[in-house]
Amino acid sequence: MAVLEEGERPTLPYSISEPDIRWLLFDEFPRRNFSFHTQKGYIFALNQIMRYYDNNAIGKMHIRWPNSDSPNVDWLTFEQSEQLLLHPMDSLQALAVHFELCLGLRRGECLSMKLSQIEANHIRVLGKGRGGGKWRPVPFHRQTAGLIDDYLADRAAVVRIARKRRPSTQEPEELFIANQLGGRIGAFSSEGWGWDRRIIIPLREALGFHFSNHTLRRTFGRTMYYVAKVDIVTLARIMGHESTAMTLKYIGTDTDEMSAAMAKSPF
Repeated sequence: MAVLEEGERPTLPYSISEPDIRWLLFDEFPRRNFSFHTQKGYIFALNQIMRYYDNNAIGKMHIRWPNSDSPNVDWLTFEQSEQLLLHPMDSLQALAVHFELCLGLRRGECLSMKLSQIEANHIRVLGKGRGGGKWRPVPFHRQTAGLIDDYLADRAAVVRIARKRRPSTQEPEELFIANQLGGRIGAFSSEGWGWDRRIIIPLREALGFHFSNHTLRRTFGRTMYYVAKVDIVTLARIMGHESTAMTLKYIGTDTDEMSAAMAKSPF
């Protein structure tokens, strides 16, 4: 219930509905990096409480839990990815989606990224790890430089307008900035929902299919592995995983793919 309350969702057992459950499954649980088994446990417990109050919203959803220990195994189809990339976006949305879907960056890596991390042909990304995280270089995609230039031009305009209103305004070190109350500008909070409200939610409402930041990152990994045929070791390095086992969990493997693999056996 505390998770729902933090997300400004209904917390009374009889008022929780399917959109609230989908928010937990596809937005909040992945954002908190909950394991597959933890997610399943929370939903089971919540269902028990809701059923006590004659609310069968979870039961009516017929949730199918995959036979996997992946953190969450949803991804966009190739057609959905194309729809998203071709959909009209402002420069901030376009760069954010590009970073997650085409470069495989985490939401947190985007939020914490500084202007100084942008190099001539790659981005220095601070990922997860002990001692404050591990650095890794992520090379530019063929469209990265142009999208960065477009966004930086619009970002500079935002800073100029803010300084015109408030001469004392300091330019944030972070790459991604947002307008705040009173004409101020600042970085997106890692704890709040400003990033999703500004970028993810408007796009999925316009496109009509559900996805989260984690969906985009997993789709990147899956596409690079199955479509672009990037080897798993290189992909793990790009995504900032300490082991290829974690990368394999993120990209998932379904029955059709396993059958296709068996069909290639030379024996």
